[in-house]
Amino acid sequence: MPRSDEPEIAVSLPHLVRSRNGFLVEKENLDRALAEALAVLEGLGEFWGADEDGRKFAGNGEGKGYLAALEQVRKHVGSLGEIYSGTGNNLVLGGADIEAVDWSPLARAVTEIDKPHIEVPTTMAELE
Repeated sequence: MPRSDEPEIAVSLPHLVRSRNGFLVEKENLDRALAEALAVLEGLGEFWGADEDGRKFAGNGEGKGYLAALEQVRKHVGSLGEIYSGTGNNLVLGGADIEAVDWSPLARAVTEIDKPHIEVPTTMAELE
């Protein structure tokens, strides 16, 4: 039982499910924002032109250049979206685990530690 002067920590599976849903909404928002930004960029066409400087700027999609950077943006923002959904799902899994645990042994241990005097077993030892 928590002391009256300390905040109580409570885990509610329904609350964690709502939190997961919030993470999933954020993932959808991120995916939508990325798709919209990419559509605008694609709408510009090959704005870099066909001359040597333009081709150097664009690159070939591998390594350096605008096309490679664009692919990296797709990859990394997509990874962020996966992190959002993974975090939300892990909250729910963790909450289910927390609800399934028998906390009474831990509560007893904390109660024992919280007492003014703790009995510590001793063992006779010899120093050589």
